Amino acid sequence: MSGPPADELRPSYRALWGAIAAAAGLVATLAVLLSASGRVAPVAAARPLRAGAAAATARPAAAAARVDASPTQPPSRFTSAALRRRQEVFAQVVGDGDFTRLGEPRDGDWLSAFDEPGQTLDDYGRELVNRRTPARSRIHLQPFTDLSPAQRALLGAIRDHTAAYFDVDVALLPARPPSPIWRDQRRGQLDADLAVAALSRQVPEDSLGLLGIAGSDLYGLRLSFIFGVGLLRHRAGLYSLHRYTSAEPALMLRRSLKVASHELGHMLGLKHCVFYRCLMNGSNSVDELDGQPLHLCPVCLGKLHWNLRFDPSSRQRRLAAVYQRLGLRPEAAFAARQAAAQRP
Repeated sequence: MSGPPADELRPSYRALWGAIAAAAGLVATLAVLLSASGRVAPVAAARPLRAGAAAATARPAAAAARVDASPTQPPSRFTSAALRRRQEVFAQVVGDGDFTRLGEPRDGDWLSAFDEPGQTLDDYGRELVNRRTPARSRIHLQPFTDLSPAQRALLGAIRDHTAAYFDVDVALLPARPPSPIWRDQRRGQLDADLAVAALSRQVPEDSLGLLGIAGSDLYGLRLSFIFGVGLLRHRAGLYSLHRYTSAEPALMLRRSLKVASHELGHMLGLKHCVFYRCLMNGSNSVDELDGQPLHLCPVCLGKLHWNLRFDPSSRQRRLAAVYQRLGLRPEAAFAARQAAAQRP
């Protein structure tokens, strides 16, 4: 699976936005993306956004010293190219005090095992194929009947959070059985590759993404287990609630919301974040997942906003209300702080 509200946006994130508008008007001239009908539709020009006090502004790289989240140590596969790209991004983002910049990964972390260079806002604009349009503006959640009663009780919260997080209408579909051919009886797990391939053929025409929600454990992508999978180009994904059980209801809820939003982020074209502690970070374990926030970082929020075109302050206020109702007080306080910082 797997990322902090990103460019929780102001003239502060101007550098990265400028990179799109300035580089030959990437946003205005960015080729064309597939519309819901399969025809090509031109990409509309994006304009720079306002951000809050915690949002990013451009300035020279030497301007601000930060404490990295992880101790410096020789990583197993973390490349010098990835470090250089990280520094280039940090040089353009300032006022990010509410967000934690990543240091080099520790042994066992996702980035110590997987060589990922990261995705900038420019990269996202070039690569995106699933963009919100009037004809494609909903998210569909497909629960399966292998969910336990405790897992089923989370579905309403997952639906409400998804609607606020992505600023879209969300349809919670009736539960249906997972296909028998997805289950590996010897492993006692569902084959996520088979399942998500099947789901990709069932995505409604008006859907930005169809996300399956399973109770059984998953394997796939040549890994012994995965939290979930979201296809970058085919509007389909699947995740499991199997590994989130906790004596603390709030912790189980956080884990469930994180992975649902993470996989939906993939389905909207966001790759793993290597810049900040972020909802879109990769996770190798439940412990690593627990150390990641529910919010997007300045880089990843900038991508999501460019695609979905929500009002940043309104989105944060809505999220604050959802978190408050769900009893997630730290998240509610963060969202309220960001909403106040983003007011005109």
